[in-house]
Amino acid sequence: VLLGSNASVNDPYLWIKQEEVLVQDALARHRPMLGHCFGGQLLAKVLGAQVRPNAVPQIGWDPVRVTAFPEAKAWLGEQPELNLFHWHFETFQIPRGAKRLLYGRYCLNKAFAYGPHLGLQSHLEVTAESVKAWCKQDKESLLNFQHLNSVQSEEDILQNLPAKVAALHKAANFTYHRWLQQLPGYR
Repeated sequence: VLLGSNASVNDPYLWIKQEEVLVQDALARHRPMLGHCFGGQLLAKVLGAQVRPNAVPQIGWDPVRVTAFPEAKAWLGEQPELNLFHWHFETFQIPRGAKRLLYGRYCLNKAFAYGPHLGLQSHLEVTAESVKAWCKQDKESLLNFQHLNSVQSEEDILQNLPAKVAALHKAANFTYHRWLQQLPGYR
């Protein structure tokens, strides 16, 4: 599982290069990977897709549409739309040979499947506590970009938070179960 980061996959940090090597190794060994936000971008980059700044930052809860590809239903279930949590400034292209699973109004490429691998440009893993912590830690982004429709206020992000997180975790459980089924020895 590849998680988010405040860094860009294009930053020249040694640890990012080391992560790329680990992802390449997992791909070569046919080990299923699941990437959230930075992790999805890293997977896309290693697969040869470009990662670049998104047209606008996207912060907060926003619905995304599920594509009609059979892979989308397999990974995400039957619902046509999911309300996901987003906190990103960059986005990935869909890697060659992958299928777009989700798309959104502020960011076209929200998820892709590449065989047993899933890259997300959103966060299924957040909890109410982590959402509150992110709002506290990055108040600057919320204030700097509050004029954009793609960035919600802290008040809007936290409104009905338990219900939003519960619905998100229901979708996450489906996706995580699907991913776990691909791991060797999982029952």
